[in-house]
Amino acid sequence: MFRDLARDGGKSRRARSGQHPRGAEIMAAHAARVRSRETHEQRVARLQAEADAYKSAEAAARADDAESTDGLR
Repeated sequence: MFRDLARDGGKSRRARSGQHPRGAEIMAAHAARVRSRETHEQRVARLQAEADAYKSAEAAARADDAESTDGLR
């Protein structure tokens, strides 16, 4: 039984076979989640873009801080 659940992303055999009262709704929702799931490459690209944006913002803040403390030295 657990092997069946793991193979189909946690959906019960009843839901898959259409015996569950809301089986079609459950499987349609599951299919929509699977289709909208980002791929590994998309996730890597998104995280890399976030990291680059963070680094550039940090560098800009550091440069701005250096400019504002120049007169204090």
